[in-house]
Amino acid sequence: MKPLGNDKLLHYPFPNSRFRKWLRSMLREHGGPFFDAFRSKHPERVGAYTCFNQKVGAEVYNYGSRIDHILISGACFHHCGSVDDHSIFPCHVEECEIMDHFRRGNSENMSMWKGGRSSKLEGSDHIPVYIVLNEIPELPVHNTPSSAARYLPEIRGRQQSIVSFLRKGMIYEHKDAMSMDRADESCCGGGLERKAIYKEEPPTDIAKFSKGNDLHSVIKRKIRDQLLNEGSSGNSHNSTAALLATQSRKASFSCSKAVSNKKNKHNLSSQPTIKSFFQQPKSKPGDRSTNSIVTPPDTLHDKCNEATLEWQRIQQRMKMTLPLCKGHHEPCIPRSVKKGSNIGRLFYVCARAQGPASNQEANCGHFQWATVKSKEKRRDSGKKGGNPLEAMGAFFSSQVNRRKLVTSEKQALATRLSAGGEAFPGSEHRPADRKTWMAELGPERLRVHQLVWPGTHDSATNKIGIPFVTRPFAQCQSLSVYEQLAAGARVIDVRVQEERRVCHGVLATYSVDVVLDDVRRFLGETASEVVILEVRTEFGHDDPPEFGRYLVEQLGEHLIPQDEAVFHKTIAELLPRRLICVWKPRKSPAPKPGEPLWSAGYLRDNWIDTDLPETKFESNVKFLGEQPPVADRRFFYRVENTVTPQADNPVLCVRPVTRRIHGYARLFIAEVFAKGLGDKLQVFSTDFIDGDFVDACAGVTKARVDGAA
Repeated sequence: MKPLGNDKLLHYPFPNSRFRKWLRSMLREHGGPFFDAFRSKHPERVGAYTCFNQKVGAEVYNYGSRIDHILISGACFHHCGSVDDHSIFPCHVEECEIMDHFRRGNSENMSMWKGGRSSKLEGSDHIPVYIVLNEIPELPVHNTPSSAARYLPEIRGRQQSIVSFLRKGMIYEHKDAMSMDRADESCCGGGLERKAIYKEEPPTDIAKFSKGNDLHSVIKRKIRDQLLNEGSSGNSHNSTAALLATQSRKASFSCSKAVSNKKNKHNLSSQPTIKSFFQQPKSKPGDRSTNSIVTPPDTLHDKCNEATLEWQRIQQRMKMTLPLCKGHHEPCIPRSVKKGSNIGRLFYVCARAQGPASNQEANCGHFQWATVKSKEKRRDSGKKGGNPLEAMGAFFSSQVNRRKLVTSEKQALATRLSAGGEAFPGSEHRPADRKTWMAELGPERLRVHQLVWPGTHDSATNKIGIPFVTRPFAQCQSLSVYEQLAAGARVIDVRVQEERRVCHGVLATYSVDVVLDDVRRFLGETASEVVILEVRTEFGHDDPPEFGRYLVEQLGEHLIPQDEAVFHKTIAELLPRRLICVWKPRKSPAPKPGEPLWSAGYLRDNWIDTDLPETKFESNVKFLGEQPPVADRRFFYRVENTVTPQADNPVLCVRPVTRRIHGYARLFIAEVFAKGLGDKLQVFSTDFIDGDFVDACAGVTKARVDGAA
């Protein structure tokens, strides 16, 4: 829990939950008894994180969420009468620091990418924080009270590693040296006689599988701990070596016994394991006299190299079948849906770790569904020269099934609407003038992170293509960019090609200058409305030459420079600049921090390419739930209330397809709040924007400003 915002120490009000209020009340600067040891020693330190989201590899780029606190209070050990001048923190705390050498990421050079999280450390996923105390007097020997925490059964003893947990239960009973030697000689000589020289508790299934892999190293650690605990500093080197040799022989005896038992359980028809593939073939008992028991190190090294090369070839083949992420053009990693209507379905995401939006080397947010082929398609693809009537029948059958699926998902959303309704904080709000709805909420009160930005998808497609011929397949908006802004939209999505013309796929329309003129016109007619303009190079096209410089020349006086502090500033603090322009080139250099344009990482989304309305609805909820709250976020996250025509569906026009989900925008907001995700909604986009969509976004924004959401 963070008492005062994140570690960047930006000057903005932090969300005042009752838990954070309680924690702040316990700190010295807020009237409490405790010192925050780290912040008291390093009040201006930035990037001080010890807790990271391990699922997204946040530690690689120091993309942490908080620091583990050390709180300290009480009087000092000095004999003085003034309590105000003397306490344990100023008198005895010398330093409080983070043990950075336990960090798994590369904090010294955050922009480097060398394949991800290669460092593996045992222990907790938190980075330790330590405190150094001085002038602490030695306490006399005394008995620990019976109520001390050390006597609680839950925490008694030392913390165990996973290896020791899997090997637990092995209790050696040292017999006389002669009986141990005889047992060892019997085992090494291939005899059948085995004497019980240790007791072993029933191991777990995992322990049975892993027995023999690195038991020798485990025993070495056990012996080292035993010597340290017993204080045997006076033991000779020879006695230690003898003990190691004895335990090693016992380890080999244990391994041979385990292998023998395993052979008895499995017959020759058992399926071989991956482990057995890399192992050497076992020699027959009769060949022991001619074969060496110990494999030469050179042979082991050669076999290890062969296995490594073979595995590298397999990995290279796998990479060739994976799609490339849109941000880095690198192979994605496959994932599968764990629950919901799409359970088991595969998708691809960027393989890099999560990081700050300003770091172009971090995860680019790419998402792509894996291609799903029906059984009919797979069967038809394997047939060449089959019956055309059968192929036609299978095609129409698949189309009928597809239409049934679309209809069922539309009915499912309608049922959810009738059962749950559309009520959410601010749902009754209607702006007096949608053109200036931000100004109505008060520029001095409204902060950037509190906004729910109504946006449009493929904003500049109102005149794309040929009317009644190609336009229905690419048009996503019927209003011009200026008309959308006047209607209340505040996020504009524009795609361009190499000739500076707006496009959607292969179809192009007017010059991007038309869009820039509309934006300048709207900003000139309003005083407190902030706009996000996203301009990106369309897939399959090249970047317009020197386009970043061109945008700065055309919009320079309105541009808000790239700065993460913007997210928690008020609208009034941004004035007179009111335009955040995000430039997403394909190959040109990305904008850098402090420059007039913003880089691609500051406006993210999870594009779900489907024409199924409930599937898109559920996916939007799922991915929104994985985002941090807007108060902790240093980027804009967009949810698109749209569905996309698919090539295998007879309905290919945008308007009838996107209408399947268009009317459920308020239902989506209501369910987001019902699931406790209302503090994560930020940019909400749609096709063919209307006034009701804008009112819903403005209503949630007003509720946040008023403290009702």
